[in-house]
Amino acid sequence: MTVTGRKHNTDDIIATVLAVEPMKFIYRGRIAVFSIRVLRDERICVIAEQRPDCSEEESFQWMSRVLQAVDSIHQVGIYCLALVPPNSLPKTPLGGIHLSETRRRFMEGSLHPANVLMCPHTCVTNLPKPREVHQGQCGDSHLGEIWVQAPHNASGYFTLYGDDPAGAGAASVDHFNSRLVTGTTGEAYARTGYLGFLRRTESVQSDGELHDAVFVVGALEETVVLRGMRYHPIDIENTVMRCHQKIAECAVFTWTNLLVVVVELEGTESEALDLVPLVTSSVLEEHQLIVGVVVVVDPGVVPINSRGEKQRMHLRDGFLADQLDPIYVAYNM
Repeated sequence: MTVTGRKHNTDDIIATVLAVEPMKFIYRGRIAVFSIRVLRDERICVIAEQRPDCSEEESFQWMSRVLQAVDSIHQVGIYCLALVPPNSLPKTPLGGIHLSETRRRFMEGSLHPANVLMCPHTCVTNLPKPREVHQGQCGDSHLGEIWVQAPHNASGYFTLYGDDPAGAGAASVDHFNSRLVTGTTGEAYARTGYLGFLRRTESVQSDGELHDAVFVVGALEETVVLRGMRYHPIDIENTVMRCHQKIAECAVFTWTNLLVVVVELEGTESEALDLVPLVTSSVLEEHQLIVGVVVVVDPGVVPINSRGEKQRMHLRDGFLADQLDPIYVAYNM
């Protein structure tokens, strides 16, 4: 395998994994090591059959030691480490592990692991550099907040009794008297709170000139900001919905600078852990974002109002208050 420009021998990695208390955790030494391509590089995946008497706490302690051993000996990070029940990996006619079939089941989400540990934070080193936030005029087709300047712009918020509520003065200046830091810095604009972009169209104005059209893409408050970039939750959620057929619904939000993905599983609980690697890899591949937490829940947990809109902040509050009753919660390393 070639990972980040360096070649690694599969048998050497298996030997390192087996050296970490093999008789206590690994069932008959059955381990599969392969690579998958995510974000323009190969990522190492280790799948092992665990003994039936291992507790979940012991399993995660063992997996943590395996990560440290492989990193210190081979100077490479493991992308996914999964433990499956005994005799569950596909076999060759001679009784060995069928590696290509194991990889196929992992990629399609039908391996049914008992424990899984994703480590995208430690092994993915080729993420694009974060962008710096700037407050200037956007170019053609560049996304930004829509600001308006017109003679009929309001000068502030209307109050019933004429008294400014606490903080309303500062909010009025921010919303109704905003100024660019580049370009025409002396002019005042009203902020709409909506994101959009300008694009030259083929339509002709009354004076015969082509004019720009404004495309509104959504409310600013509904977006999430990660790594200096602004993302619409619906874009990430559509990616998650496509990654596995058993996902009935999903919603995303941020928590302490981590991206949290909540997915509803339309299947048995044994299939819950199949979703974690697929969700993590899909979002990483399509949006260059590392998922910090994957929460697998029963259908109907994601709140939706009468207009069909997801209530992501209500879901976030339920997650922080430990009220979701999840099937499984994966904290990616």
